[in-house]
Amino acid sequence: MADIKTFSYTARDVQGKKRRGTMDAGSRGNAISRLQDQGLVVVEVKESSGTLLTRDIEFSFFQAPSLRDISMAVRQLATMLDAGLTSFAR
Repeated sequence: MADIKTFSYTARDVQGKKRRGTMDAGSRGNAISRLQDQGLVVVEVKESSGTLLTRDIEFSFFQAPSLRDISMAVRQLATMLDAGLTSFAR
């Protein structure tokens, strides 16, 4: 079984809008093929370092958070609440 790696990419959609994100794939070529299958024009694809748990959450005041970032934040909050963290707001 092939190792699954995480790749970060920059691509453009049919309207020319820049799209950035990450994707899990077996190889760089597989990642490019999947992006092209989604109708994107690939600008750059490179292997990301780290795992899902060690990667930083990307943050920008000018872009809405990605679904992945929201999902990670909610999972981390759930873990803290399950561990017994109480509210510190009054």
